[in-house]
Amino acid sequence: MGRGIRTGPKSILLNALWQHHRTALAYDWIKAYGQVYKPVTLAAWLQGQRPAIDWGLAWQLTKEILKDHTSHSYMALTGAVYAPDGAEQAIWLLAGQHEKRPWFDTTHDPLRQPAHVHNLTARQREDRERLKQYFHIEDDL
Repeated sequence: MGRGIRTGPKSILLNALWQHHRTALAYDWIKAYGQVYKPVTLAAWLQGQRPAIDWGLAWQLTKEILKDHTSHSYMALTGAVYAPDGAEQAIWLLAGQHEKRPWFDTTHDPLRQPAHVHNLTARQREDRERLKQYFHIEDDL
């Protein structure tokens, strides 16, 4: 009495998508299957609830989404700022700009959360500048 669909080590990507990129996963699931993947929490599982789609089937369906390298889920896992369509990727490749891909440019992302601003004293700012010069740090992240 085994499960019908087996999972493997890569199925943990489904968990990573669910934990860190839930909106991208939801977008792709709605686009591909007309529904959102929603696993059952441990508390609900202990109360006897079972998922509509089990983990193995959810992984198989998500794996099909990840085969499309323009999907939001795939781009989220690669660290892209947005998901370009195939035409935009082709234009950048045809232009010979292999190393420049704006969808990976996190410094000019207009939707990025602003960096946390600390109220530093003048002495602390001087110390930071000295450390940056000493360790040859050019960008303050």
